[in-house]
Amino acid sequence: MATKGGRPENLKPATKETAKERGRAGGIASGKAKRRRKTVREVLKLLCGLPCTDRTIKRRMMAAGLDDSDLTNGAALALAIYKGAAGGSPALIKQALELLGEEPYLKLKEKELRARQKETDAERPHDSVIRVYLPDNGRDERGGMDD
Repeated sequence: MATKGGRPENLKPATKETAKERGRAGGIASGKAKRRRKTVREVLKLLCGLPCTDRTIKRRMMAAGLDDSDLTNGAALALAIYKGAAGGSPALIKQALELLGEEPYLKLKEKELRARQKETDAERPHDSVIRVYLPDNGRDERGGMDD
């Protein structure tokens, strides 16, 4: 059981060497995870491009109005996302909006950014002169040193 106030003797700062080792190990693990995600993404893209072989899913896609040439696994996935979103699943609604490029959160952030930019532009006069003051560093006007 933990003691009240903790045990400060257990909180030892990391040395440069241990920090370097942990950082290196974290970087290696991060690289492995990125490669794993990339592989999964590539396989999913490949599978989505293949024709759908499940008869039940094919019938559903044809009932939704898709042509025979559009009966791919990607279309089946899109139809499943659509049906889930239409059924009220918040996660699938969000996914569908992201895929359509209509993510409300991003649109709100863009709107806020534009408003902030307008405020900044309104505060700064456009005809103002920007002056740069340089310290006297002992050089004359020609760029050489004073004698």
